Amino acid sequence: MSFTDRVVCALSTDDDDEHTQTKLEQIVQDLKTKQHQADTLDPLTLLAHLIPSPGAEPLLEVIRERCSAKEVIVACEEWLEGVRVQGGEGNGKNQISLIRQVSRVVRLLTVITLLPRTRRGRRRRKASDTIRSFLPELGVVIRMVCEGGGEEGERGNGELLWGCAELVEGFMDWVDSAEAEESHNILRPFLLSTTTSLSHVQTSFTLSQRVFGQCFPRLAASTDASTEAGVMRRFVGLYTRLGGRWSDIQDSFVLWAHAVVLNQDLLQYTPSYFPFILAAIQSNSFLDHALAVLLVFFSPTSPSHSYPDNLLVPLLTLLPALASAHPHPFIRLCAFRLLGLVLRATPGVLQIQVLVDLVAGAGSMRVAAIGLVKDLVFDALSAPPHESSSILASLRFIQSLAPVLFTLPDSGVLDTLSMGDEVEMELTRLGEVLALYYVLEIRDVANRTGIRDPDNRANIERTLVAPIRSAVGRCMDSSFVQSTQEGTVSQTSESNAPNVRVRAALVALQMGVERIDEMWRARGLGVECKV
Repeated sequence: MSFTDRVVCALSTDDDDEHTQTKLEQIVQDLKTKQHQADTLDPLTLLAHLIPSPGAEPLLEVIRERCSAKEVIVACEEWLEGVRVQGGEGNGKNQISLIRQVSRVVRLLTVITLLPRTRRGRRRRKASDTIRSFLPELGVVIRMVCEGGGEEGERGNGELLWGCAELVEGFMDWVDSAEAEESHNILRPFLLSTTTSLSHVQTSFTLSQRVFGQCFPRLAASTDASTEAGVMRRFVGLYTRLGGRWSDIQDSFVLWAHAVVLNQDLLQYTPSYFPFILAAIQSNSFLDHALAVLLVFFSPTSPSHSYPDNLLVPLLTLLPALASAHPHPFIRLCAFRLLGLVLRATPGVLQIQVLVDLVAGAGSMRVAAIGLVKDLVFDALSAPPHESSSILASLRFIQSLAPVLFTLPDSGVLDTLSMGDEVEMELTRLGEVLALYYVLEIRDVANRTGIRDPDNRANIERTLVAPIRSAVGRCMDSSFVQSTQEGTVSQTSESNAPNVRVRAALVALQMGVERIDEMWRARGLGVECKV
């Protein structure tokens, strides 16, 4: 029985994957004893069966190395056409994932580099014609498979990326200089489309996480993105060698994002990509790349450049929603920190307007906005008065933000305390406001914001501190606390969790008020003297 027949028989049985793989391994061992393996295997017959079969890599490698390169390419072309006609449908029984099948085909196609360049002084076929016979079809299949969803996730993504990089690099080394330009015009679109397509099966946010870790090392979680970083560095280098220009923005956004992370000098092209960046945030597509570019663009360590309104204004609208509503916790954190960077680059009047809208808004962002205010005003105060141009370090702070910061909500939450997330959130927000007020009183020794003016101090006492002091004292001594304690006995721990969290928020408020009162006493001002 020929080796081709043995392979077909091994694949056509109903044996499990492990038994089939053992048979294929035995065939590979037997082939090693033959001097002319090319005469014993038929790629046109076998590849359609071997490509989807588990454990077939060793035999596929023998075929790639020993069989007719022309027959291998023809068999791969037939497989690609079949997948395209079927619409990139899922795997059959006992088959590896489709994205791994494509990776195998990419590996097989590197056999092209084994074709002789010339024959009797003349090339058998133009290099560009050989590449054009299958490369566009391969790009279409990769896009179909990726848009259909990657079962293997990041693993299949990385495997295919490395394979495509090796394929393109092999083509470039195989093509002679006389045909380089024509071949490069075929390879460049394939390189860009492959990078874009494979982003569809990306489930983690490795690029933005890597940049986030550089911008905020204390907040970053440890991630191992060395593999992806290595292959994308290779892709960027290949695109440059192919004569690609970053000013040609068509289909190059994903690869350009990786290039920007590697080389910040490429930020000069950022304005051309503004529409892509904003569309990525709005559509939740290529969000990883958009956030990575924006983190680099707004990072204080980036090269100096302007921040145009046609980017700032949309981002100040999109990022708060992303930070409060996106299902992925890292994206919420990244968008929030990026919002802080964008606000630092925003002109003063617009900056205060956005902060007022965020502080007076609703939901979790209303609480988080207090942290943004604190960071921005403290940054402004850290600069000497003659060097600071921020209006947050001026009387505009108290004039614009005090009416929405240092007042109680209209809902009367302290008068009618009840259980629930909204009450807990509002109490948490008030605790953040008290902390901001306390630290601002300590830090702004020169009274640049006007926070220490007697009239402003009295207003804040009247509209914020005194009502909280009264309500907290009443609640901590009333049946409210007793009911929460009794609830611990009569309810399950899960159902009683809101009671516990609300009480914890009240304790935090009480501590905030006591800290402010202690500050007044240290300055010789009693509580009764401040109103």
